[in-house]
Order: sequence, then C-alpha cells, then structure tokens
Amino acid sequence: PEPSLAGYSGGMPTLPRADVSVLAAYASPRETRQMDHFTRMCLSSACAALEEAGISPGETENTGPVLASGYGPAAPSFAFLDSILDYGFKMASPLSFSHSVQNIPIAGMALRLGIQGPRLTVCQFETSVAAALLSASVWLAEGRVSRVLFGAADELTPVLPDVAAKIVEAEGGSGQGRRRRYPLGEGAAFFVLGLE
Repeated sequence: PEPSLAGYSGGMPTLPRADVSVLAAYASPRETRQMDHFTRMCLSSACAALEEAGISPGETENTGPVLASGYGPAAPSFAFLDSILDYGFKMASPLSFSHSVQNIPIAGMALRLGIQGPRLTVCQFETSVAAALLSASVWLAEGRVSRVLFGAADELTPVLPDVAAKIVEAEGGSGQGRRRRYPLGEGAAFFVLGLE
C-alpha cells in the first residue's frame, strides 16, 4: 500500500498524489504488481510519450532512457531505512532495498519497453534536469543512441512536507522573498529527443 500523507503536512500545502490509473492502458496489473508508485508514474508517462511520438514499444532499438529526479524513489528508500530501524541491518527488507536503488525505476521501465541501450538516472536535487539533459545531448552528439527517452519525476512522501516546512522556516519564512509556501506535489513527464 502507498503511504498516506495524512498528518504529515508540516504546515505545507500538498497536492493530491499522481493518478497512475492510465498505466492500465499500457501494462497489465500482473506486469506492474511489484512496481512502486514512483516507477508506475515513470512508466505511464514514458508510454504516453512514446505513443505520442508514434513509437511502439517494439521499435525502441537504439533508444536510451534518461531520468532526472531530485530525490529518486524516495518512498522505497525511506521504507528500507525504516526496516533497518525496526529490525536491524541483518533483517532489513531486501525488497525495499532493491526498490530504493536510484536506477531501478528506469531499469524496470526499460525492461517493460524492450529498451536494451544505455540508461541513466541523475539525482542531483535542483540541478537534476540540467545535468540529465546534458548527458542526453552528449549521447545524441556521440551517436551512442539515435534518440533519448527523457523524463523528470519526483514523488511526494510523508517526509517531504516536513522537510520543506523546516527549510522555509530556516530561510526566514515565506514573506521574505525566499522560498514560498507553494503546494508540494509529484509527477512524471517524459518526451522523446533526437537529432532529426
């Protein structure tokens, strides 16, 4: 089950969780049963981007997926850390660990879409998109791939609103021209890049 945000707002307004029900048009429940919410957001957006570009999942040869994320799959990462706190290092959840690895969402997405080329996840907080776009452009310029399935995604976890509220407080509040109390949300956006 997905974590609830009830009681974790930290004084920050939050938007509803991203709707991943569109994924049913692209993958069966059996194929996505063990995917976490972050990976489902990525896969549904990537499938929609390929469809809009007129590329079927079987035509993904010489395609390199690149994902930019400020925090990566945060919910599985926190679940893994919680399992360490609850049960100790020797009994920590191996499933949570496997889903907490930053490159797992893009690997699962590539596996589902039949993409066998290079894949990359960049997690550098607010510089993630710029760094990932730079990598994507280098891949295209070098001829490493003929197109890049580029995406950016982040998820809202129970911890994020609390941390954001503390940052706003530490920076002097919202009325001082610094970070404002914008609603926190989540989502994924993908598109196809090429040199054509």
